[in-house]
Amino acid sequence: MLLSLKDLGTAKLLQTVLNSYLSRVGSVKDLKLNSQDKTIDLEVLLVGEESLLKVHITEYDMIKELDQNYFIIKKVEFSREWINNALEKWQPEMKYPLPAAARLLL
Repeated sequence: MLLSLKDLGTAKLLQTVLNSYLSRVGSVKDLKLNSQDKTIDLEVLLVGEESLLKVHITEYDMIKELDQNYFIIKKVEFSREWINNALEKWQPEMKYPLPAAARLLL
């Protein structure tokens, strides 16, 4: 399946944003976005770990409130069962501010 240029640009932007949030605990090594299905698959290498953590965002949104753009994670699954179990009863909606350049992607 070919990804659209918009998906590729958005994926690169999100990878940069997420890496800035994760800088103390790890880094995003790969990120694939499907804007049609509203899904994102990423691989994260956590500090001190040898194997990648696979993350499947099954529902997300990008919104603009006032003059700020946000990336919102609504549902997410992890390749590590203990993380899914920990979040089973408590999975908050995660909201991340995006840089001004994101307005081109919204």
